[in-house]
Amino acid sequence: MIAFLLGIPARLKLWAAAILAALAGAFAIYAKGRADAKAKRKADEAARKIKTMETAREVKADVDEKSDDDVRRDLSRWVRRDE
Repeated sequence: MIAFLLGIPARLKLWAAAILAALAGAFAIYAKGRADAKAKRKADEAARKIKTMETAREVKADVDEKSDDDVRRDLSRWVRRDE
């Protein structure tokens, strides 16, 4: 194997090294892009979860402020009457 490598002209070795460097660089850029996308996806998911929790907290606070009769009246709009 070493004898084969020694037999390769220096110019061909240089081209092979350049091609390998370019492939390594392309792979590094690809891997960085994937990692960045994954981090952004996690951040977006956390933001949606926080927004959902805030909305739920606001709704619960609104319901807790109302009297039982007010809550029943509001919910009666959502219940179908079988007559």
